[in-house]
Formats: sequence, C-alpha cells, structure tokens
Amino acid sequence: MNKQKWILLIVVLGLIGTTGTGLGWMKKNQRLGKPGVTNTPYPGDPVRVHVDLPEHVLDYTSEELEPDSTTTNTLPRDTSF
Repeated sequence: MNKQKWILLIVVLGLIGTTGTGLGWMKKNQRLGKPGVTNTPYPGDPVRVHVDLPEHVLDYTSEELEPDSTTTNTLPRDTSF
C-alpha cells in the first residue's frame, strides 16, 4: 500500500475509535430530565393507565374527555387513554 492509503486507514481507525469512546462516555454520563407526560393507574384495573397530558402547551389548551363506549369496547383492554 502506498502512503496515501496508510494515512486514510489511520484516519478511519481514529474516527471509529473516537466515536466509540464518545458514545461510551455519553452512555455512562447520560442524565434524564423530568418526563413530559406522566400516567396514573386506574383504581382496580392494573392493566390500563390514565395518561396525564399538560393543560397548556404553547398557544394550545387541552380538554379531558371521557372515551365513549364504542372506543372502549372496540380497542383492546390494555389500551390507555
């Protein structure tokens, strides 16, 4: 191999090593913030949860509606609303 190929090989191996080291460091030092969406279990139903969405996001507001019987009877029992 000529000199140019050796230089290219060293650069590629250096980039691979640097990327691996960086990803390993990021995985070890990752800090998660507070979740944006939380949920609470329904009393007496261990499978389903109630998803608590924020009331105000930017210029939008949310309104909580109870799901109708068609929705609750059609979807699988483990579906959360």
